[in-house]
Amino acid sequence: MPNWDEPGVRYDDRRTYDEVLNQEKKITTMFDIVLDLRGLTGPELIQRAKNIAAGVTSEAVFAPLAADVTALNTMITSAEALQAAKATREAAYRNAVAACDDSDDEIAAALKVIGSKVGTTATTEAQITAAKLRVKGKPAPKPVPGQVSNVVLSFGDEEGELDASWDGVDAADWYQSRWTADDPSSPTAKWHMLSTVKKSSLNLSALPSGQKVWFQVQAANARGQGPWSDPACKRVP
Repeated sequence: MPNWDEPGVRYDDRRTYDEVLNQEKKITTMFDIVLDLRGLTGPELIQRAKNIAAGVTSEAVFAPLAADVTALNTMITSAEALQAAKATREAAYRNAVAACDDSDDEIAAALKVIGSKVGTTATTEAQITAAKLRVKGKPAPKPVPGQVSNVVLSFGDEEGELDASWDGVDAADWYQSRWTADDPSSPTAKWHMLSTVKKSSLNLSALPSGQKVWFQVQAANARGQGPWSDPACKRVP
């Protein structure tokens, strides 16, 4: 008896049950296509599309795709025109920006000349104010530097050496530092003064190997010296 639940068998098929089951099955080859479109710019995408359209057209087996390729070529032609218009507008924009920059530079240069001449011609500050200009104020003097922070001691490259570093202070023109092997809180502690430096780091050499030392640094400028930093401690290698 025919099994009407068999896939492919229809009750109204004029062929016999055996003919349906023994028919030659047509196998269709399927390929997963990679278009390689990721990351392409507009012009690169257009060129990629043109290459694919030309490649598909060159193979007779793809003749049924002629209408699709024709539609694609129409899109490509339109996209090329838009890309050309875009390039023209971008070039015009760049030229306009460059022209504006040149014009701004010329105006600024002319104002500098006028400002200089006003400064040598005016006899009162009121005249300068009336000309919508102002006299440059005297720069405020630097304040006395604040306290140095985050002082760190680390082992140097040689025996008896330590490297010191700290956070820089804006108002500082230089730093002076000192170290001691005594209790830094003792009023009789013997401090050894080191050479001044302009950067916020220093190499300490010829220290007593095996001993603990304390190190302090202070920021300074022409107005005076800031307070000493909190002491940093390290055993000398």
